[in-house]
Amino acid sequence: DLIRRHPERAGLPPRPILLGEAEALALLERRIAALPLRELRYLHDPTFPLPDILRAIGRAKEERRSPDALMAQVAGNARWEDTARVYALYQDVLRGHGAVDYADLVALPLELLEDHADILEAERRQWRAVLVDEYQDINRGGARLVQLLCGPDGRSLW
Repeated sequence: DLIRRHPERAGLPPRPILLGEAEALALLERRIAALPLRELRYLHDPTFPLPDILRAIGRAKEERRSPDALMAQVAGNARWEDTARVYALYQDVLRGHGAVDYADLVALPLELLEDHADILEAERRQWRAVLVDEYQDINRGGARLVQLLCGPDGRSLW
């Protein structure tokens, strides 16, 4: 909902497209061979590691790490440097298609709430209570979203 109401502030077109893993893989498959990968280059099947790479990218997004930040953090580890290169390409592909993936559904609202105080305050005023179902399945990004929406006292959390 936050992405739909504030696409321009999230750097997206007015009606971004949501890509599932299969669509994301298909877009990356067409471009992966052009990357200068070292550890993750599989000549017999260049797309072999992509599902694992997409999961790693999702975790980086939830932790608000950009491709450049990830690259700086993993400098010297060729496997992770390759992952950061794929991450940068993937972000370019998503933005080029005006698209988001499932990890962006947590990462972009988190970015909107953390970086735009006016959006955060408007959201806090709008909701009297925040109901979290299946809390045992929450990740760090989701927990941070709940924390931001509920405010420092957490009184509105159910």
